[in-house]
Amino acid sequence: MKPGLKALGLCALVLGLIAAFTSSAAQAENNAAWTMVDLGGSLLKVGVPNDTLLPKINIKEIEALLASPFVKHVVLLSEALKVHYETLCTGAELEDEAGGVGTRLLLNGSLEHFKVKLTGCIIFLKGVESKPCAPKTGGGPLGVILTAAFKGRIVLQELASGERDEFVRVEPLVGETMVTMETGEECAIGAKIPIIGKLFLKDSQNEFLVEKEVHLFEPGPLTELWGFSKTAEHVATIKGSALFALIGAGHVGLRWGGIGA
Repeated sequence: MKPGLKALGLCALVLGLIAAFTSSAAQAENNAAWTMVDLGGSLLKVGVPNDTLLPKINIKEIEALLASPFVKHVVLLSEALKVHYETLCTGAELEDEAGGVGTRLLLNGSLEHFKVKLTGCIIFLKGVESKPCAPKTGGGPLGVILTAAFKGRIVLQELASGERDEFVRVEPLVGETMVTMETGEECAIGAKIPIIGKLFLKDSQNEFLVEKEVHLFEPGPLTELWGFSKTAEHVATIKGSALFALIGAGHVGLRWGGIGA
């Protein structure tokens, strides 16, 4: 065989292996699904075979964090200009692409594109509330933060321990910036605070595969977040958890869950 033909044969083999691997990975991902128990007690896969079965989900409430004067809240912790800051919010809900409440569970364990609306938000600098840093987004009211559009999907990820676990991966639809908070001109950490990264939401009670009326989710160990830039000094963390439930006519109170990829 001529050297040129050998090279072509090797190239074809490599491309074939890549194609096979890619196909296998895609197939594994497509095995993910949302599940729901209907009023008759039957277990259904969302979107299969009837794609009109697309219930909506929303945040029911934020869980309380212990040892805090705020009964229920989530908090983002980071540092800017060597100043430690905390962004604390007491309410949250999902918004669909049209600005409606909640977002739909879709085929293959994915979520309809959505935003997160956080309310009752304030910023603390070194543990003290900063009025000049009261956050908002897009020229909206103070204390209300509306994120960029997100995409979400059930994934089965391997952890550092070697174990594999189910998560709901949430990341910006475009780029890496999840939200850019706006503050006052006199805010000591800047007039704009971009938060970059992605979330891996984990069922706090390790019951994601169990059909339940309400699931409690929190940021999982694979979550990566930064404030301002993707550098060690700007690493951000989120503390808190939230209860999620189905909403909409015919779906409120039904049990739901997920199947890993």
